Amino acid sequence: MDINTILEISWVPIIVFGISLGYGIVLLSTKNPKILIGKKNGGKIIRDREKYAVEGGKLLLFLAVGSLLMSVLLFFNVAFATLEIIIWLVLFAVMWKKISDLYGPVN
Repeated sequence: MDINTILEISWVPIIVFGISLGYGIVLLSTKNPKILIGKKNGGKIIRDREKYAVEGGKLLLFLAVGSLLMSVLLFFNVAFATLEIIIWLVLFAVMWKKISDLYGPVN
C-alpha cells in the first residue's frame, strides 16, 4: 500500500489529527486560552485562564488521538470507524462542556 492509497482512504482524519495536535500542543505550552475564546467573546471574563488553556489542550490531544484511531480503523471497517468517531466526539463535547463550566467564560 502506497502513500496515495493511505491518503485517499483517511485524509480527513489525518488533517483533523494534525490540527488538533497542533492546537493542543500550543495550548499546553503557552497556557494562553486566546485561541479558545475567539475574537468576539464579548469581553467575557474567564474564571481560570491557565487551567482553562491546559484542560482545553488536553481535550484537543484527546480529539487528536480519536482522529488518529479513526484513520487506522478506516482500513478495517468503515462502519466501526464512524461509530468510534461519533462516540469520541460525544465524549469530547461532554468533557468540553464540563471544563467550560468549571474554568471557562463567565456568562
